[in-house]
Amino acid sequence: ITVTSINTFTVSTGNWSDINNWSLARIPLATDDVVIPDSNTVYVDIFTAEANNVKVTGVLSVNAGEAITIYGDLSQNGTFTINSDATTNGSLILKGNHSSVGSVDYVRYVSASHEMSKGWHLISSPVRYKSISDFYPSLATVGDKLGIEHYVNSNVAGTKWEKYAVTDTPGYFVGGKGYAVKKENSGTLTFNGIVNTYDVDITVYATGDQFNAIGNPYTSYLNSGAFLDNVTPERLTENTIWLWDEAGNGGGGEYITKNN
Repeated sequence: ITVTSINTFTVSTGNWSDINNWSLARIPLATDDVVIPDSNTVYVDIFTAEANNVKVTGVLSVNAGEAITIYGDLSQNGTFTINSDATTNGSLILKGNHSSVGSVDYVRYVSASHEMSKGWHLISSPVRYKSISDFYPSLATVGDKLGIEHYVNSNVAGTKWEKYAVTDTPGYFVGGKGYAVKKENSGTLTFNGIVNTYDVDITVYATGDQFNAIGNPYTSYLNSGAFLDNVTPERLTENTIWLWDEAGNGGGGEYITKNN
């Protein structure tokens, strides 16, 4: 029998790791149901935060480099933000369902360069129902083209990355699909929407050079080795993924390989 306790955040503003901020005088356990009341703000300041079910009517903010695992459901009528900075990202693993009046905000930091060939990043949306055009105002531009591209495998070599035009209305980011983006100035991109908690399938094509741009559709890190181990062997010509390092090649970016 699993005994579930309710552990409520009792101060107006404070850190998850401080036992004095909780009704049970300890930080939440994996079996605790956590309540963050209206007008209260809690900062996840450790990498090992965990809970069973979490109800947020106040504010829950995951610091850059820290993480929380929710083994049950997330019920959110307040604000939930996952932050990043120039060196690291926050993480949320949600094993249950996400029910929400608002949205989870995943804040992704990206650097920029005034040289058009530099400052490009590969991104993927970790939430559902995020409109691509929401990012238009902060992107670099070249004529009527924007600093956001999608990969078209069927195009000839050298033209596979296609820029969106200012007048394009491409709709929502596709879960599991990779995009290239270049901001006008260094700063953040906020993905706000419903957290992906299910398997995300993305079609890959064996045409042309057989490369496909895919991305992480979740608000947590993915283990590249586990990902490759779970791909049906005949789907790939080799057990390798190529990751984009935007700082490589003197800031022009380069791909690095992972096969485990």
